[in-house]
Amino acid sequence: SKKATSHRVIAEAVDPQLFGYLNVHDTSAVVLILVHQQSLQRTRETYTRVLESVVGHQRTRDSIVEGWPLLTYENQGRMVEVCAAFVHVRRPRRQ
Repeated sequence: SKKATSHRVIAEAVDPQLFGYLNVHDTSAVVLILVHQQSLQRTRETYTRVLESVVGHQRTRDSIVEGWPLLTYENQGRMVEVCAAFVHVRRPRRQ
């Protein structure tokens, strides 16, 4: 999981971090993206484009969960499907 703080953080959540954890048998994974921004829709669109810019991206399609796209990557000779799970969270209150 990653907080949506920058393009670089989100791109690196997939490669090298997520791909670094996968073993040779893994063909699917989930990256949980925590969004604090006011506009979830705009932020989701922006970061989906960032995920599509990661080396090896082949295609993006809708999943059965609205707003959680499935991105397919070629990584180390295999196809890996990654669900980008965008979750809107409130900023913690300061006391």
